Amino acid sequence: MNILLTNDDGYTSEGIKAVYRTLSKDHDVYVAAPASQKSAVGHGISLGKPMKIHHIEGGYAIEGTPADCVKVAVCSFFRDIKFDMVVSGINDGVNLGSDVFYSGTVAGAREGVINNIPAIACSMNRPVSDEKFEASAEVIRQLVLSLEEIKICEKYILNVNFPSATKFRGANFTHLGNRIYDEVVCVEDKEGIMYATVVIDDGITFISKEGSDIDCIHAGCVSITPMSNEYFIPSFVSKISGLTSKLNTALARNKQ
Repeated sequence: MNILLTNDDGYTSEGIKAVYRTLSKDHDVYVAAPASQKSAVGHGISLGKPMKIHHIEGGYAIEGTPADCVKVAVCSFFRDIKFDMVVSGINDGVNLGSDVFYSGTVAGAREGVINNIPAIACSMNRPVSDEKFEASAEVIRQLVLSLEEIKICEKYILNVNFPSATKFRGANFTHLGNRIYDEVVCVEDKEGIMYATVVIDDGITFISKEGSDIDCIHAGCVSITPMSNEYFIPSFVSKISGLTSKLNTALARNKQ
């Protein structure tokens, strides 16, 4: 398989190195990763902003976001390669619940799906270590081999999270859970200019729910959450079915 590898911790992170070493045993792996730390950048892109490129082992380090990296790889540097999969990670820290909307790791995978390439986002609970990354990378290798046998071509993301361990109690398909952050916004005045800083304390809690990614990780198992870029909710349409008729009535009235 041709695999495009990215992350949001930067190309020097031990997580991406472990995945590169492991997947390269079976596949052709091409790297397009941020040149520096890009955690929590979400799916932002550097629109209209020139990004410096660095040659690295296996590919390129790009001074941009994870989404930038995948976009540049697919549309430019590796445009002649038909990628079978995008793998993003392994991230230093889990991406559970609502984390997936902020995560650069997940965004790298999501950008793959936007370009019609199935993708896996991989993250590990802290504390991390080289040994734990290697154990997780082997699981990713097995997962990729299994997906190759299935010949998956649908536009899906698998959001994979590992507990902080070298041995796992199993793997389960999960749904997104609900993490609760102890967020603080600090506002201060510096020489007449107001500044606001968002700070998240270490006191992250969660609401336990059977089958969630969060409960799975806390049980010492590998969490695999299937996701897609489709946010349309057909079941919600029936609840707001009268909305368009009211809008159309108002619009017709405005035309008179």
